[in-house]
Amino acid sequence: MNEKNPRITKKERGLIKGALRRVFSRSDLRREVVAASVINHTDASRPRVKKWSQCKLCATKVPTYKIIVDHLDPVVPLDIAFEDMSVDVVIDRLWCEKNNLQFLCETCHNLKSKGENKLRREFKKRSNKK
Repeated sequence: MNEKNPRITKKERGLIKGALRRVFSRSDLRREVVAASVINHTDASRPRVKKWSQCKLCATKVPTYKIIVDHLDPVVPLDIAFEDMSVDVVIDRLWCEKNNLQFLCETCHNLKSKGENKLRREFKKRSNKK
């Protein structure tokens, strides 16, 4: 249960988080960042792919439809649990300034997320010991 609103279950909070992320995925802000990621590139082995982007971290060229818009400053901070955040704070962090967004290939995004999640777990362990 959520301490701020005990009527909202953990499952419902997860559904809200997913809904907000889906809305962001269709937002004008995300569309602008994706449009800015498009590069002039063609691949003879993939003639049907017309739009390409380049990962900001590894410089791999990927089809634009596979690019992931990532928050440099994570939506859920490394030292705060999602359950401790208000919906307004989550929304403000999702719809941030464009300079807090980058476009990554799936591999780089997964590595970045894995590292952030490890730091979150370590913080949670340290917090529970106190």
